[in-house]
Order: sequence, then C-alpha cells, then structure tokens
Amino acid sequence: MSRNLSIPLIIWFVTVILQLLLFNQMEFFGEWVPFVYPFVFIVFPFQLNRALFMTMGFITGLMVDVSFMTGGVHAGATVLLIMFKDFLYTVTSFKLQKDGVHFPLHIAKIGLGSMFSISALLLLAHHMYLHVFAYFNASFFYNLYSVVINVFISLLFILTFDLIVSKRIAIE
Repeated sequence: MSRNLSIPLIIWFVTVILQLLLFNQMEFFGEWVPFVYPFVFIVFPFQLNRALFMTMGFITGLMVDVSFMTGGVHAGATVLLIMFKDFLYTVTSFKLQKDGVHFPLHIAKIGLGSMFSISALLLLAHHMYLHVFAYFNASFFYNLYSVVINVFISLLFILTFDLIVSKRIAIE
C-alpha cells in the first residue's frame, strides 16, 4: 500500500474509533454530540481512488448509524458531504484552486481561514441533512439553532484534530 493511501486510511480508522468510543458518549448541554468523523472526508485527497472514498464514507456513516440507531441517516449525510465537497471545489474560487493546491487539505497547508470556511460549509450541509432526517423538530428555528450549535461544536473538534494530525504526520 502506498504512503499516499495508507496515511488517510490510518487517519480514517483512528477518527472512526474516536467517534464511536469517545465522541458518541459526549453530550454538550445534554443535547449536542460532536461529530468528528467528517474530518477524514473533508481532508481526504481527491486524487486517490474515488470509489474507495465513497465506500469509506458510506461504511463510516453506517457504523455511526448503528451506534445511534438512526437507520442510515449518517450514511446519507456522509455521502452528501462527499458530493457537496466535489461541488464546492468545482464552483468556488478558493485561493487553493488558484494556487493549484488540491489535497490533502490541512490548516498547515491552506491556513486557518480557508480551512474554517471549507469545513464550516461542508459540516453545514452534513448537519442540515442529519437534523432534517434524524433529529427533526417541528420548529424551524429550533432546527436551525441546533444545526448551528452542532456545527460549531463539531468544527472546534475537527479543527483541533486537524492541528494535531498535520503537526504529527508529515502531510504531503
């Protein structure tokens, strides 16, 4: 297995284990659980095998679904995040496209502002899907409030995780 594929697979494995064993047990204010498993799909290199990427996303979502008993909603949200990531990089004019920087995306490579923007947009799509299909409440404003809070909490953990990973592992 090449280094280009082994590093993301190791990060994927560690992230999924952390999500299932640690983060699923956390609740902020008794309601919001941080989702860090999208981290891998935010930073995963595009130039690697696309079928593997989608399969990993679906399987990851199903593993989280089994732990939350949500019947495939996380799998759908993860696949949506992957497809939205494609769309986002196709239609936007982020600095990294102009500079020819593709992937992997890490704070050390593209800067905190770009990483925050990209991660926030992708997490917003992911969490909107989750809150509409799994945690729906009749109040539109409460759903929106829950999405924003959950995105913020997840984003804090994802950016922290990215700082740790990009410092510990020499990301090419």
